[in-house]
Amino acid sequence: MARRQPTFKPYYQQQLMLLPPGLDELIPKDHACRVVNEVINNINLKPLNAAYHTKGSSSYHPQMYNLEYLAGYQEIFRTFNTQCKIGT
Repeated sequence: MARRQPTFKPYYQQQLMLLPPGLDELIPKDHACRVVNEVINNINLKPLNAAYHTKGSSSYHPQMYNLEYLAGYQEIFRTFNTQCKIGT
């Protein structure tokens, strides 16, 4: 018997908005979050997906969680470095 796949809430990075037409327009081309996004998009998430339960309500996609976690960590690290340079 094949294992059921978990159900995730919809997650579309290219989703259009009314104004501006896309989230991509809000982020500068040279912003560090684009690097984080590229790294997360290239990670194999099959082992992580296997750990999710198939019962109960749908979960947020692990790719979205990882992206938020690493982008937040990168922002904290950048802010800390900026404050250290100001303090010296």
